[in-house]
Formats: sequence, structure tokens, C-alpha cells
Amino acid sequence: MKWIEPEWPAPASVRAISTLRSGGFSQGPYDSLNLGLHVGDEADQVQRNREQLETVPRSGIVHRIDKDTSGLLMVAKTLEAHKHLVDQLQD
Repeated sequence: MKWIEPEWPAPASVRAISTLRSGGFSQGPYDSLNLGLHVGDEADQVQRNREQLETVPRSGIVHRIDKDTSGLLMVAKTLEAHKHLVDQLQD
């Protein structure tokens, strides 16, 4: 699995990644790192993709952005970042 880490002026405790489509298990139009069950992909393939996302050090899903289209996920790479982001979204 590959991802992009943005370079932006954020607190040192906040890091973000955006996963790329490569490196997953899904086939066909969902090829390859599909993380959404709502689009018709095989559930077992999506689960394997999600499990692979858990290999990112200290990852944790913070928020599902844009569920109905891209399925973009906000994932924290550390527990500290996870807490900070969750706190920000609750305000």
C-alpha cells in the first residue's frame, strides 16, 4: 500500500495521509485499494483492504469524508494525532 503525506503547516502532533488506489485486493472497477462497502465491491476484498490500512503505524480512522462518492477517510497516524483530530471535529 502506498500513500501521500501532505506538507502543510499543521501542529507537529498532526499528520495526515491520503492512500493511493494501488496495493489493494479489489478487482475490476474497484481496482485495487477500495475501502468502501457501499459501491458494490466484494465485502471480503474491502475487509482485506481495510486490514491493510491498519498496518500504517498507529493508524485510526477519524472521520469518513464524502461517504457517498469518493469514500475518502481521514486517518490519524498516531494516538496523539487521533485525539487532536477527534477533538477538532467535535467542536
